[in-house]
Amino acid sequence: MLAEHPSPDCRARVSAETSAGRSLCQYRDMIARIWRGAVRAEDAAAYVSYVQETGIDGYQNTPGNRGAWALSRVEGDRAEIVTVSFWESRAAIEAFAGPDISRAVFYPEDDRYLIDRDLTAQHYDVADPS
Repeated sequence: MLAEHPSPDCRARVSAETSAGRSLCQYRDMIARIWRGAVRAEDAAAYVSYVQETGIDGYQNTPGNRGAWALSRVEGDRAEIVTVSFWESRAAIEAFAGPDISRAVFYPEDDRYLIDRDLTAQHYDVADPS
């Protein structure tokens, strides 16, 4: 079951820090949202830039988002694009994606680039790193 709210005992653990100086608690009870698509290899850089301006910015500007990244890898004539975002709750994801959080969100120029796409996003509970 996906986490609904940050754990209340996490705030008591703020003294536990990573080498980056961040509280380990920031990772507790988060939900990861992952989406995959593919573009022609020659369109990879342009599409990643477009995803940054649309999807990643959309994630990061939604309250409850805890970070978002676009990943890419070229294999032959195709490039796989993966977006990974982290959320504090299902409600935060709904604020971005709507009530059906499994449904992928697309933008006007996606059809111009995408040669393959997942129509759904996958969600995972993030394991406690401690």
